[in-house]
Amino acid sequence: MGFIKKLIINNFQSHKNTEITFDEGLTVILGPTDSGKSAIIRALKWVLYNEPRGTDFISVGSNSCRVTVEMDDGTIITRERSNNKNRYILITKGSKQIFEGFGNTVPVEITKAHGIPKIYLDRDSTCAVNLAEQLDGPFLLSENAGVRARVLGRLIGIHIIDAAQRLTINDLFNAEQKSKAIKSEIEEINSKLKEYDDLPFLKQKIDTLQSIVKELREKNLLYKKLTTLRDTFSSCNAEIKNLQDTLKKLETVSQAELFAEKADFAVKVKNNLIDCKFKLKTLENDITKEKCNIEKTKRIGEASACHEKALEFYSRLKKLVEAREIILKIDSEILAFKNILAKTKEVNSASSLVDQIEKSREKLYELIRAKEVKSHLESQINRWNLEVEKFKSIEKADDYINSANALNQKLLSLISYKQALSQVEASISKGQVYTLQNNRELTLLASKYAELLKKLSKCPTCMNPIDDTRADQIAAEILKSEG
Repeated sequence: MGFIKKLIINNFQSHKNTEITFDEGLTVILGPTDSGKSAIIRALKWVLYNEPRGTDFISVGSNSCRVTVEMDDGTIITRERSNNKNRYILITKGSKQIFEGFGNTVPVEITKAHGIPKIYLDRDSTCAVNLAEQLDGPFLLSENAGVRARVLGRLIGIHIIDAAQRLTINDLFNAEQKSKAIKSEIEEINSKLKEYDDLPFLKQKIDTLQSIVKELREKNLLYKKLTTLRDTFSSCNAEIKNLQDTLKKLETVSQAELFAEKADFAVKVKNNLIDCKFKLKTLENDITKEKCNIEKTKRIGEASACHEKALEFYSRLKKLVEAREIILKIDSEILAFKNILAKTKEVNSASSLVDQIEKSREKLYELIRAKEVKSHLESQINRWNLEVEKFKSIEKADDYINSANALNQKLLSLISYKQALSQVEASISKGQVYTLQNNRELTLLASKYAELLKKLSKCPTCMNPIDDTRADQIAAEILKSEG
C-alpha cells in the first residue's frame, strides 16, 4: 500500500485553494478551532470513499469544487463536482481516464489506484482505519465488545466460521420451513388421494365398459356389412324382377317369331304355288294350241308326239291341281297365322317382324313376275330348276335354327342367373336374421351400458356426474351413432 504525497483542495467548504504535502507515516493536523481541520478530513473521505454525498460542501459563492490526491507512485486522482458534473479523473503513467455515472459507490479502478479502502468490521459495519476525525476515539476502544470481538476474530480468520455458522443456521431454518411445507403438501395430497380410493373399482368398470364399447363397435361393423348386403339384395330383387318381365316378353316374342317364320314359309309356298298355277294356265293354253295343231296336221307321227307331250302336260296338270289344293290349305294356315299375329301385335318386336315379312312378300311378288318373264325365255331345264328353287328356304331355316339356339343360350344364362339369385336371396335371408339378432344384442348391450352408468353415477372418462336421464340419452346416442 502506498501513501498520499499531496492533497489539493479547491472550493471545498472553507478551503478555496489549499495544497498540503504529506510525509510518509502518521500525520496529525493541529490548529485552532474553525480553522478547517475537519474539512481536510472530509475532503479526503470525499475523494477516497465518495462521502459525503450531495453538493452542500461546495464553498459559498462557487458552483463547483475539486479535490486532487497525488500518490507516492505519481498516480493522480481528481474528484470534480458541480450542478451538472460529477466525475473522477484518474491519471496513471501518462494515461487519463474519466469515470461518470457511478452513483453512490466508488469506481473499482479508483479504489485500486489509491489502495486505501474501508475495512469491513462486520457484514453491516465498515471502518476507515487510515483516517480519524477530531472527536474519534482510539481504534476499537470506542467500539462495543461485539464489534471488537468480530474485528479480532477477522484478524485470526474466525469470521469465516461465523459466516459458515450463519449460513448453516439459515440453511437449517430454510430446511425446516421447506420440511414443514412439504409435510403440509403431503398431507394435502393424501387428503386429495382419498377421493380416488375407488379408482380400482372405477378401472374395473371402465375396462368392462371398454369391452362393451369394443363389442358394440364390432357389432356395428357387422350391422353395416349386413345393411350393405340388404341394399345389394334389394337391387338384385329389382334386377330379377326386370329380368322376369324381360323373360315374359321374350317368351311372347319367341312365339311370335315362330309364327312369323311359319307365315314366311307359308307365303313362300303360296307364291311358289301361284307360280305353278300360272305355269298350269300357260300349259293349258299350250295344250289348246297343240290340239288345234293336231287337228290341222292330222299327221300320225306328230299326233303321237303331241299325244306324248299331252300326257306329259296332263301329268303336270295333275301335279298343279294337287299344288292348288295345297295352296288353299296354306291360305287357311296363313289366315290363322294372321289371327295369331293380330293377337300379339302389342309386342313391338313381333309387329316389326310382320312388317318385314310383308315387305319381303312384296319383293317376292316382284321377283315372281320377273321370273315369269324369264321363264318364257329359258329352256325346259330352267323351268325344272325353278321347281328346285322351292327348297332354297332350307338355307334360311338354318339361320332360324341358329337364332333359336342363341335364344336358347340366353334362356340357359337367365336360368343360371335365376339359380344364383336364389342362392343370394337365401344368403340375404340368413343375413337379415343375423342382422336382427345383432340389433337385439346391440340394444341389450346399450341398455347394460346405461345401467352401469346409472350405477357409477359419473362419466368414466371425464368423471363428470351423470344422472339416469343422461345415461339413457348416452345409450340412445350410441345406438343412433352405431346404427
